[in-house]
Amino acid sequence: QGFVSRCSAEHLALPIKFAPAREPEGKAEMRYNEVPTNAEAAAEKDGEEVQAKAVAKIWFFYQIAVQVVLIVAASIGADCAGAGIATYPPWTLAVVGLTAAMAFGTELQKCCQAGFFAAAGTVANAADLGTDTLAAATMLASQFCDDSRMEEMWGQVVAQSVLPFAVPLWLVASCAWLLTGLQFLTAWSNIDERLSVAYDALGFETLAHHWKTEEDRKLQESEERARKKDEASVQANSRVWASELPDLAEMAAAAAADALAQAEQATEIERKRMQRAVLAKFMTKFFFRILAENAFQLHVQITTVALSVALMGWTDGAEAVLYSIALSTVMLLYKLGQTLADVQTIWNVVDDSVLRAGIASGVVLALLVVSYALAKIWALFQCPDHVLNLSGCVKLDL
Repeated sequence: QGFVSRCSAEHLALPIKFAPAREPEGKAEMRYNEVPTNAEAAAEKDGEEVQAKAVAKIWFFYQIAVQVVLIVAASIGADCAGAGIATYPPWTLAVVGLTAAMAFGTELQKCCQAGFFAAAGTVANAADLGTDTLAAATMLASQFCDDSRMEEMWGQVVAQSVLPFAVPLWLVASCAWLLTGLQFLTAWSNIDERLSVAYDALGFETLAHHWKTEEDRKLQESEERARKKDEASVQANSRVWASELPDLAEMAAAAAADALAQAEQATEIERKRMQRAVLAKFMTKFFFRILAENAFQLHVQITTVALSVALMGWTDGAEAVLYSIALSTVMLLYKLGQTLADVQTIWNVVDDSVLRAGIASGVVLALLVVSYALAKIWALFQCPDHVLNLSGCVKLDL
């Protein structure tokens, strides 16, 4: 027996293990109960994430269906208004209102975390997306009205522009509406990987905030677990190898250091993935929702209303689009304020100088586009013919 113990400990390098002392029944029971509690919490989080992905997919297809219904119904069922812009059917506003109410109901459970102001932003996003579609549809419907002179007046505006381009107004309106598809594609491509980006692209402010918080928490927990695990591994390996096999202590320390480096590399990969998520959310909100959805559509809607008012005065169709302009302007300024607040965070995340220059250029471009849109709203009420381009107030031959 002595020979086997000595051979096992010294020559075969097999550590001798002793049975741990028996814990008091209270502590053992408490420790036994802690494991299922943590497992249940993790399972609950996983179940919540699976459910959130399913909800995001449902909203993806539902919003696309609503867009198709609104564009078709308002294009076919719009009432012509002489030379000016057509008027979309009143019942289409009920579809927009129902969608906004459903969006609010979807976020109601998480409103306490981000506040009801964020939920109000979600409702406004849904309403803005619907009214933008109706505005584009009325422009398409006006193209088929016999007495419409919108394209004729648009030709005069283009002729007096600093950058003339012969593109029909109905085609410009259609392109502005189709650009909203970019944010839907962004949402679909991020549902499985980054829920915060997906919900932000779909316009859900509260859920985007909630899942951004969850993603940050997961990253912090992953880093903390890796750090504790590596520290414990280094200490345990150093004690065992140094006490039982002194001649291999340096090899053990090197192996432990290599394991620590691998863990740090894995943590760094996870950190970069989260940084890409932050950057993707910024790019989605900035280029797709601010420039493509709000700014471009706002410019088209202002021009459309200005031409209609110049031809026919303030008709029902022009006033209906004016409501969309007001909502789009509010949401454009709101999203721009959110994005500018995130610029500093993004600036710290991005290390590439070229990408930084691109972000700075995009911010400057957005400010110019928004300023020009506000100037066109001012011209809608101040210019004699209600139309403004880069060369100043446009004079129309009515």
